[in-house]
Amino acid sequence: MLLHRAAEAIDAAEAEALAASITFLLSDEGVNVNGVVLASDGGWSAA
Repeated sequence: MLLHRAAEAIDAAEAEALAASITFLLSDEGVNVNGVVLASDGGWSAA
């Protein structure tokens, strides 16, 4: 039961992080970001 709750918390955090990335890209501040792949994977691809 505790493990299931932890997984739900991680999923919610990942959803919020992804939403923040999308919000940034759609904002005026993200106007100069183009032609790149923006990995939103919690840092797993940064090795």
